[in-house]
Amino acid sequence: MIDESDSGMLSPGWANTNVNTIVGDRAWIEAALEVEAALARCQGELGIIPREAAATIEAVAGSLRIDPRTLAVGVAETSNPAITLVQELQRAVERDSPGASDHVHLGATSQDVLDSATMLVCRRALFELDATLSRARANAAQLIARHGDAPMAGRTVTQHAVPMTFGVKVAAWLNALVDAQTELGRLLDDGLPLSLAGASGTLAAYAAYGSRATNGPFDPFTLVDAVAEELALDAHYQPWHTVRTPIARIASTLTLVSGALGKIASDVHVMSRTEIAEVVEGLGDGGGISSSMPQKLNPVRTVLVLSAARQVPSLALVLHQAMLAEDERSAGAWQSEWQPLRDALRLVLGSASHLDELLATLRVDEQRMRANLDLTGPAIVSERLNVALTPLIGKLQAKHVLRRLLLDGSATGEGLVSALQGELTALGVDPGDLDLERLLDPADYLGASAEIARRALLRSAAFDD
Repeated sequence: MIDESDSGMLSPGWANTNVNTIVGDRAWIEAALEVEAALARCQGELGIIPREAAATIEAVAGSLRIDPRTLAVGVAETSNPAITLVQELQRAVERDSPGASDHVHLGATSQDVLDSATMLVCRRALFELDATLSRARANAAQLIARHGDAPMAGRTVTQHAVPMTFGVKVAAWLNALVDAQTELGRLLDDGLPLSLAGASGTLAAYAAYGSRATNGPFDPFTLVDAVAEELALDAHYQPWHTVRTPIARIASTLTLVSGALGKIASDVHVMSRTEIAEVVEGLGDGGGISSSMPQKLNPVRTVLVLSAARQVPSLALVLHQAMLAEDERSAGAWQSEWQPLRDALRLVLGSASHLDELLATLRVDEQRMRANLDLTGPAIVSERLNVALTPLIGKLQAKHVLRRLLLDGSATGEGLVSALQGELTALGVDPGDLDLERLLDPADYLGASAEIARRALLRSAAFDD
């Protein structure tokens, strides 16, 4: 059989990162075996199965290496990789200790195992994502520290608007990262749920095996509590086999995070255009070089983050659609989650890694920012001039005069000062009280830029406390 494992060749958003060690096939297999080991260990401690059998199952599950291709063959026959995994585990336990295999997977259903394994994988992935976002915030804060006071043109609807600082630009990035990490933190703080409910969600088999072993009534929720504690998952007392809100919530969080990362990449890709060139990706040797144009350096990390941000929402849509699951076990809805969830995790983890590196190495050209700011001339501060002229000639009249002088292109720089003085004199207004040259300085009209950047830094620092 040819090994067709996914190397990421056509998935540049996560290729050559550590993503597959976190969410690859083997990560899911190891998580499922971890669930089986925890179930056996807790059943042994509660007297449901012999302690010796529990110890054997735990040891075998901890050392067993199952080829993902074996499960791939099985899933085509059973629609569920957990079934073949349990069979492989039972055979391995039987080889090690004949008779102990009868106690493998006792009372469990395959969805319990795979859903719980999925939560383990997701939790590890989300903690990794959280750590990466923290590093990205630290790198954004460094950009503010180094270049936050640099004046630049604010842009609205693709056009120059009013002056701002680069600190305001990065403050928006920092706030987006804090928002994303806040939502991620809520998800992790609430806890990801264990799935231990049995065939129809009633825990009947768990209770029956427990009662048989203890010769009396057995509360299956004691087993739920024990396994949840072992796996550090939330002891979810309601079956969620077809109530897929845990998966949908993860999907929503991943979409929000990918969108926050994509917003930053959107800004960088505009600012790095040749004709703007206010920032440049700090690529390593050979990074970003065009295959046919030696002078051209492509913004590679920006491209990868944007690519992920465009894919994740569609994957989340599939995961939200899977909430439409009938009965107590669905036909197809559950299976439709597996690959989209993994792809979403891969993309967001990879995207965060690329974004972190992008911010850490971003080169900022303050001189180019100032040159671009000056392209619009006095028009960039027309809002300020309008405010200054309103008490003298009224808001509408001021706007009319400024629009006429600025749009005809003849009144620029010192010429605008003279033209405005002439307009005011003609209207019977003494322009002597106006410091027009100061009013025309874009670096003197930055509003609360410094405070906005400072408050973003404080918000980020408070998040870490």
